[in-house]
Amino acid sequence: MLDESLARLLRAAFISKEPVQKKSISKLFGPNGPLSSFWAKLHLANVLGLLNSSLHSDLEVFRKLRNRFAHQMEPADFGDTTVRHLANLLSTTVHLRVGMDTYTAQATDGKKVSEDQLVKDGYVKTARAEFNVCLSLSLAIIEGITATVSKSGIEAGRLMAQELGNFGEVYLKYKKEQSRSGSL
Repeated sequence: MLDESLARLLRAAFISKEPVQKKSISKLFGPNGPLSSFWAKLHLANVLGLLNSSLHSDLEVFRKLRNRFAHQMEPADFGDTTVRHLANLLSTTVHLRVGMDTYTAQATDGKKVSEDQLVKDGYVKTARAEFNVCLSLSLAIIEGITATVSKSGIEAGRLMAQELGNFGEVYLKYKKEQSRSGSL
């Protein structure tokens, strides 16, 4: 999904004249083309300024996770130390952890149970959940930038990418303000 989203983003940034599309652009993305790999699309979108640093970093982690699942002989899952380490590098992980630190569950005996205890007991699959949230957010951001590039051009897409890059800081600021006001 991420690979296709990046391809759509790059195609939106390229010249859209029909003969150029058929002759050159389609060959770039073809089986032996220089943009056939996720890695190449990721780095081209980055140097074009269409990804902010947080999204670029997350996409690199997704690439490494995909390679871990696809190319390792031993089985991998979200309980795997390497996979959990990589999943913890995703930008949304930090934001989700900040949010989850403020929540607690209540056991049947009325005592509070922390999110960390729920994870330890196997009730919450945090690494997988964080992965899914970050994946969904990354896809939404890429599609939003693609729509902006298609409608308003590459410069507008660059501005959109940088504006969306502030998501983490905006989220953390919001959480701090909410905790100060007691709204959480």
